[in-house]
Amino acid sequence: MKIGLEGYPFYKKSHRGPYVFMKRLSESIHKQNLSLLRITLLPFYDIGLFKVTSKNKYNLPFMMRIDGIYIDKNNTKGVSDVLNKNNFDLVEQAIGVIFISNYSKKIVEKLHKEINVPNIVIHNAVNKRLGLCQLLVVA
Repeated sequence: MKIGLEGYPFYKKSHRGPYVFMKRLSESIHKQNLSLLRITLLPFYDIGLFKVTSKNKYNLPFMMRIDGIYIDKNNTKGVSDVLNKNNFDLVEQAIGVIFISNYSKKIVEKLHKEINVPNIVIHNAVNKRLGLCQLLVVA
């Protein structure tokens, strides 16, 4: 199986959560010889894994990583419901969802609905031998 990772290969040095998560995960997949890794900008992968928002141009199956949603009762940076709609729509299209925390999963299920696709909580400080392997087995 070939997994397309958003932003792969990772050239930039960043300490932001989604980047750290994807870099660690790709290193683990590579070291364990679990799958071939591909960039999601080209259509040569079987399943995509997206950090926060999908860039699924090729209508291929994908998994979504959600680190949070918009909760701003004053709507200072936009209307939270409108901003969350994209994430919720992507959750509906995904074949699996990775949450950054139990809180993130609970708040998505409270404001959207119960997640009915395979899902797992993997923190940024992921145990690199688990995580995606567990989700792939379920999916």
